[in-house]
Amino acid sequence: MAKNHCVLSYDISDAKRRRKMAVALEGIGIRVQYSVFEAWLTNGQIQKIAHEGGKFIKTEDGDSFRIYRLCSACYPKRFSVGGPSPEWDRPIIL
Repeated sequence: MAKNHCVLSYDISDAKRRRKMAVALEGIGIRVQYSVFEAWLTNGQIQKIAHEGGKFIKTEDGDSFRIYRLCSACYPKRFSVGGPSPEWDRPIIL
């Protein structure tokens, strides 16, 4: 079961729904910015998270939830300036 390094981000206008999304994502990844998380996920986990996270999104309010997969060639090329930068020697099994 291959895992993908993923960046998950959300923009939710309502504070209550925003908190619920944060709590849900804190259970599966590492918070790297206020509304940005990183995690190692299988395709099945990505689909489940997209479905569950979608429950907190109201597109009519301008909300969004995005999941970006980083390929194995892209992952080593990432960099950051300031803030936390999770360093994983190997995928974390959730």
